[in-house]
Amino acid sequence: MKKTFDDLYKAFEDRFRGSRELIKDRLKIYQPLLAQVPRQAEGPTLAIDLGCGRGEWLEILAEAGFDATGVDLNGGMAQEAVERGLKIELHDALEYLKRQPDCSAVVISAFHMVEHVPTEYLIELLDECHRVMAKDGLLVLETPNPENISVGTHTFHLDPTHKSPLPPDLLEFLVEEAGFPDTAILRLNGSPMIEAGPIERSVHLMFEVARDYACLARKSEKQSAEASDSLAAFVQSTSQKIPADVKEIKGWLRSADNEITSISEEVKAATDSIEEIKGWLRSADNDIISISEKVEAATTSSTDQFRQLSDNLSTQSELLRTGNIALTNTVASLGKQLKEIVKDRAVAARDNEIGRLRQHIAGGEVANQEQLTLKEAETEERNAEIALLNERITAQAEQVASLARQLEGAVAEREYLRNQVLEIYQSRSWKLAGPYRRTGRVLKRFAASTPDLRIWTKHKTRPIYSGIIRFVLLRPRLKTFLSSIIRRYPKIHNFSHGLIASANNETGAFEAGALSAKKEYTLDDISRPFSTPTSFLPNNKSESGSTLLSTSQANRILLNLRRPSRKKD
Repeated sequence: MKKTFDDLYKAFEDRFRGSRELIKDRLKIYQPLLAQVPRQAEGPTLAIDLGCGRGEWLEILAEAGFDATGVDLNGGMAQEAVERGLKIELHDALEYLKRQPDCSAVVISAFHMVEHVPTEYLIELLDECHRVMAKDGLLVLETPNPENISVGTHTFHLDPTHKSPLPPDLLEFLVEEAGFPDTAILRLNGSPMIEAGPIERSVHLMFEVARDYACLARKSEKQSAEASDSLAAFVQSTSQKIPADVKEIKGWLRSADNEITSISEEVKAATDSIEEIKGWLRSADNDIISISEKVEAATTSSTDQFRQLSDNLSTQSELLRTGNIALTNTVASLGKQLKEIVKDRAVAARDNEIGRLRQHIAGGEVANQEQLTLKEAETEERNAEIALLNERITAQAEQVASLARQLEGAVAEREYLRNQVLEIYQSRSWKLAGPYRRTGRVLKRFAASTPDLRIWTKHKTRPIYSGIIRFVLLRPRLKTFLSSIIRRYPKIHNFSHGLIASANNETGAFEAGALSAKKEYTLDDISRPFSTPTSFLPNNKSESGSTLLSTSQANRILLNLRRPSRKKD
């Protein structure tokens, strides 16, 4: 058997219009209107739903106490309503109304039915509705709203049985011409309005709001102010905005244009500010390049100073090492000689005394007791001299040990300074400054070979330096930043101090304390006699508690040790 679209219409409704429960929930919006329909004890209670479909509205009418009857040609659609016990008439809507007596129905409704019929059919249908409708009865005609762009261009045409869209003004006109003086348009079944920007609100209004509308009407002999007010009040409290409200949409878009214009002006102002900042940055780049050249010159000078310092440290370390070896050998030899002298003198004195005593005894000459006592006293005196000499030797040995510790401290200091120099040579900043040092040496040799050019260049560039200094002094943040850098390099600091003084004579803009002058360190300061800080030595005092020798005292001891030693008798 060949299928028709009527056979598929129930499945089509379920998918594209919505489930039975959803549609019934939407139709409850009309319940306040049903409550306004007048009812008399002996009056009609018939409510006719044309194109009733699955019967959702019939259930609401029955629940409100009306004698609900549904009319539909599609038996497949009406089957579900029949199964639920609802009264269904399988007839054409116009033919069914023609068989009904005048003023026999209090409610006539048609949900999504009028868009399925031709215009001539609709005009005749509305005339029959007016004839069958009782006084003060309610007419409800719901249909897709073509004011909504999405409905008018897309969803309306999903149903191939639709004839043509009916704008609200057209349907309201046809209803009025059928004899219904009190009419109103209720827009519904769309998304509520959102709080957003003007453009987004405009798009939402045109595509999402009021996807359906209903033409409401009451039958009366003449236009009733009370009936009109009740319909108007219901519509005002329930209806959604008009999707085709061009005036409101234009207002929103005009507001968006104003916002865009304002933003454009702000962007233009920001662009101008960016260009101004770029100019400042270019000026700062030029200043930084000039300062980099000065830093390069200062780095070259610092390199020479570090190199000479390293050479001086190496020389002093070698002298200390040689002196330490010589001092150690001399002290060892001196101690050995002193021990031998003491030993020889003591043995010789005792041997002489014993020999004389033996001679006296052998010769029979016995000294008296007083002479023996005198000899013993002389022996004790000589022993005391020997003990004093031993103490002096011990003191000399302690001084030698103290001097050796000082030498060890000096060697440790030399190693510390040497490691500091090596760390500087191996640092990343030293390696990064390599190209600047090499360029500085080339420029220095070139300047030395062309003194006239150097004098001319200095004469021409001094005003530029003065201008740069004035630029820096007028900017406190830049001045503080550069001052903290230049203070690390004495020569460039003194050079910039002179430029600041000259700039001060020209403009009076020099601020005291901006770049305070410090002592300029020269190679003479580096090559001064080396002194050993006590902080590098293991202990500041010897074991006996005496203060360690100074470097000058150690030098004098080394000189005395190098002279020929004078033997004492």
